[in-house]
Amino acid sequence: MLMSENRPRALGVLRTARGAHPFSPSEAPPMIRAILAASAGIQVLLWFTTWRFLRRAQRGGANEVIASTAVPRLGLALSFLGYAGWFLGSLGYAANPTWPLFQALSRNLFFPRVGGGLLVGGHGLVIWATLSLGSSFDLRPRLIVGHRLIRHGPYRSVRHPLYTGLQALYVGTFLLVPCALFLLSAIAAMIGNALRAQAEERVLLARYGEAYRAYARSVGRFLPKVDLCSRRRGRPPHE
Repeated sequence: MLMSENRPRALGVLRTARGAHPFSPSEAPPMIRAILAASAGIQVLLWFTTWRFLRRAQRGGANEVIASTAVPRLGLALSFLGYAGWFLGSLGYAANPTWPLFQALSRNLFFPRVGGGLLVGGHGLVIWATLSLGSSFDLRPRLIVGHRLIRHGPYRSVRHPLYTGLQALYVGTFLLVPCALFLLSAIAAMIGNALRAQAEERVLLARYGEAYRAYARSVGRFLPKVDLCSRRRGRPPHE
C-alpha cells in the first residue's frame, strides 16, 4: 500500500525532471524563464543596433522617396500588437510565471525542443535578414534613393525572411509556454505581417516591374518554394 501511494508521486517528480509540462505556471522550469528573458534581450539589442546603423547610413543622404504606398493601418496595428504581446509577455513570464496570463491551455501543446529550436532559428533569421537589407531596411512600405532589390542572403529563398523569423519566435515561444497570450500574439502578428508584406510588394512591383515578378515567381513569400515537378523531371528513371 505504501509503494502504490508513493509511486505516482515519484513518477510526477521524474516527469518534471525530464522536462514534462508542469501542471501550473508556478512549477515553470527556470531554464524556460531564462530563455525568454534572453530572447527579449536579444531583440532589444538587435533593434537598437539597427537603429544606430540606419541613423549613420542615412545621415547626410538625400532620403528622397522614389516609390511608396499607404501604410496598411490594420496590418501595422496587428503586427505591433503581436510583437508587443510576445515581447512584454516574455519579460513578464521571466519575472513572474504565476500570473494568470500564463496559464497553460493544454499540456499537449508543450514542445520544449521544437520551441527552443524555433527561437534560435528565428533570431538567427531575423539578424541575417536585417544584415542583408543593410541601408535598404525600412519599417514603412516605401523606397528611397539608393534602394536596391535584395536577392542575396535569406532573400534567395524567401521574399520576407524578416517576417518569417519573427513568426518563428512567436510560435517557438508558444510551444515553450502554451498560453492564450502567446497564441493570440502569434495569430495577430501573422495576419499583420501578411498585410504588410502585400503592401511592400506593391511598392517593389511598381519600382522593379518584371524583375520583381520573375523574382516572386521563383521565391516563396514566407517559406521556400518546392518545385516538385522539376524534381521529378530531374530524377533518374530507375529511382
